[in-house]
Amino acid sequence: MPLFTTLNKFKRHPIILYSLFLYLLIGIYFNFSGYWEVSIVYILLFLSLLILYPKLKPVIGTLIISYSIPIAIIISVPSTITNDTFFYLISGILVGVLSGSFIISNDDNLKTFGYVLITIGIVWNFVKLLESLTFPIGNPRWVTDVLALDPFFLVFIQVHYNSYAGFLPTIKVKARRKVSTRSSAKFVISNLPNNLKAGIEINNKYYYGNPEIIVNASGNWRACYIDNGNSIYEPNPDSGVVTPGKIINITYRYVPKNSSPNSVKFIIRGLPSKCPPIIELDGKIWTTAVKRNTDYIIEILNPVSWKVTKISCSTGNFEPNKKSGRAKPGETVIIEYIQNKPVQSRPIYGSIQIQWDPNTWIGKKLSVYTIKKYVGEGGNGYVFEGEYDNKKVAIKVFKIFSGNAKEYFKELSTEASNLINLSSHNNIMKIYAINVDSLVISDILKGKTELYEKDPPMIVMEFMNGGTLKDLIDNDLYYYSVKWKRVVWKALCQIGSALSYIHSNGYVHMDVKPQNIFLVKKPKDPSELDLVNFKLGDLGSAVGINRKIRQLTVEYAPPEVFIESAKPYFDIFALGMTAYVAITRKIDRPDLQEMEDAFNCYTKGDMNCVSLKVAEARKKLYNWDPPVDDIIKRMLSAEPQKRPTAKEVVEYIKRVEPSLCM
Repeated sequence: MPLFTTLNKFKRHPIILYSLFLYLLIGIYFNFSGYWEVSIVYILLFLSLLILYPKLKPVIGTLIISYSIPIAIIISVPSTITNDTFFYLISGILVGVLSGSFIISNDDNLKTFGYVLITIGIVWNFVKLLESLTFPIGNPRWVTDVLALDPFFLVFIQVHYNSYAGFLPTIKVKARRKVSTRSSAKFVISNLPNNLKAGIEINNKYYYGNPEIIVNASGNWRACYIDNGNSIYEPNPDSGVVTPGKIINITYRYVPKNSSPNSVKFIIRGLPSKCPPIIELDGKIWTTAVKRNTDYIIEILNPVSWKVTKISCSTGNFEPNKKSGRAKPGETVIIEYIQNKPVQSRPIYGSIQIQWDPNTWIGKKLSVYTIKKYVGEGGNGYVFEGEYDNKKVAIKVFKIFSGNAKEYFKELSTEASNLINLSSHNNIMKIYAINVDSLVISDILKGKTELYEKDPPMIVMEFMNGGTLKDLIDNDLYYYSVKWKRVVWKALCQIGSALSYIHSNGYVHMDVKPQNIFLVKKPKDPSELDLVNFKLGDLGSAVGINRKIRQLTVEYAPPEVFIESAKPYFDIFALGMTAYVAITRKIDRPDLQEMEDAFNCYTKGDMNCVSLKVAEARKKLYNWDPPVDDIIKRMLSAEPQKRPTAKEVVEYIKRVEPSLCM
């Protein structure tokens, strides 16, 4: 065992082997040259280093190696000492200290230069070793060349440079944008099999690794308990506080697990193979290495309260279909994750013409409106919080696309007054202004992008600070409320009423979805859900009945949208999909892939492909039996003529729940 320890230490510091070789070579050389007393000194140094170095502290070992040769020469052959002897000795030490200081500095360029000096030193010393053997032993040139073999920097990299912190002068450079690795914290994992990875949660973000996890984060941390099938690995400690530069040691304890038919079983589905699940059980976070086909399995013997959240994987974000609960022995909890893809309306007439940073407008004025805050980006525009005369407004700046952008904005300009009048309905978000200058648009399309910054096409709307229906759907507090179904029916009725008004005035909204249904006032808790009222937003997407469509959101659009002009039953299908998503929290319509394919074919102008994909999508919709009420099933019918009108939807809900449509 001592031999293996010695070999392992030398393996970590390979240049020690070079020093051993040097001692042995010089000892043999002196012996054959007749200087046996000097030979004995070097052979003893060789044996001492071989035996003692693994037991010495790195700095002490390095000092012994650095100074042993010159001291041995001075003692053994004092007659050969010259002024050059001390010059080489002192310069070697100075260069060594300087290169070492560079290496432990916080500047990457200095680190690199320090390693360059070390590399030059090693090459120089090896050349001098060969050259020194050509001189007679008594020649002063021989002595100075041997001293050049062993400056401080020759052996400096035998040990990790961190060992010298506090021993060498530290060179600090003013911090740059790049974060120094010294600000990182390190978790050192022990007693965990190599095939398992530890998980650390800091501020709702997860880090994985074994045997080390490096993080550039600070705050409260928790370590994962790991289910490995027949055993559990428990971390100790399992939580604490991490700060920059801190090293935290976590030791895992192996605990055998006895399987029981009365255990609580969690089956977790839908996650990619290299994205393990995280589940909180009675306040402790767990992960698992047990996988059967595509399912992850966790088994717990005792009753437990559980909670899961969104998981970020390399392929995107995944949302669970249920987020919390209480499980008793013998129960099986199945949690399905669905990839949370961004749902946006997309133009069907071309690619984006101008790539733009929306933050350019922050703090500036567009027309009479001061841009206060960037809210987010949709498929066809950037949304801002603006202000005029101390009144908040929502401003949507339209993106400019290639294709028939000129025609699109000309039509929008023509329809502006009609759309503003439409927004007078109680359940439609009020439009204050539509700013579209066809001459400016024409010049922007010709390349005068500075005009896009000064006078972009935009629509100014009522500011709604209550959030959206999508926000309510994503919030467990409201979604699992006993009042949730009434909320969905109320949204159906009020948005149905808005659509009935829009359709009766000759328009189709074309972008009904939870993100475009706004709350007049945000409820403080589930008890206030009865007070929630809804308004339909983004009227700028509307087009006249039988007019050409300009944009669509694939997830909420019916198949016929690709082969027909704008029809009111497009909106009915979209409202039905909105209700389905609100009830199930899923966007899993069976024809979704065919709809994506049809969109791609449409944008390429391949109408034969479009017709084929639309037929396939309709076929799948015919066979779809979603777990919702009959009225919503009818709204989602593959046959447009079988869908109810917006007015019929409102009348149905008035009969079922009269109080919801007041």
